Amino acid sequence: MSDAAIALPSLRARIQKLISTGVAAIVIPVLAIVTALLLAGAVLVVTKINPIEAYLALLEGAFGTRDAVVITLIKTTPFVFVSLGLAIAFRGGLFNIGAEGQLFVGSILAVFVGYSVSLPAAIHLPLALLAGAVGGAAWAFIPGYLKARTGAHEVITTIMTNFIALRIISWLIAPGGPMRASALNPVSETKPVLETARLPLLIPETRLHAGVLLVAVANDLRI
Repeated sequence: MSDAAIALPSLRARIQKLISTGVAAIVIPVLAIVTALLLAGAVLVVTKINPIEAYLALLEGAFGTRDAVVITLIKTTPFVFVSLGLAIAFRGGLFNIGAEGQLFVGSILAVFVGYSVSLPAAIHLPLALLAGAVGGAAWAFIPGYLKARTGAHEVITTIMTNFIALRIISWLIAPGGPMRASALNPVSETKPVLETARLPLLIPETRLHAGVLLVAVANDLRI
């Protein structure tokens, strides 16, 4: 038996041991980030842009000031929630490409509950959060049902539901739409959510809200 044939099972055993010890949970994301930076850097070099300057500008824009860090955390929070939801499907061997549509539907239901009913904050806020979770789950149920009943591939159906969700929201907040704040407002936005349905701020005079803490708890629980 050749040395290569002997080394291959040994290498596999080492990889399995690495994964079982949890080191892969750190190594794999780091390798993914490094690979992405190298590939993006190669594209920047081809387009005659200094990748070092570009990455420094990226870091400064994301973490250069307190406001930049706050905005980064705010923008990241919903994506982390979505990724935790996607992990459930991926663990089951399904390719859920419908995260965008599920996020849209969940957010629009949360906003609707947030402005359409008047309740104490202790009830209103959890109810709005629950509405968002139920909305996203209900939208994901559609391709799941089609997969179970007809065998329709989840990649195709989830991509299709993304576009449907986008069109629904575009109609809801379009001029004259039922959820638009004002027909006179040139910005397409929903009616404002009541204070009783808003997450409390962690730092006064910033937009940093308690959603960051909810993400940390959800990630720790692997929800």
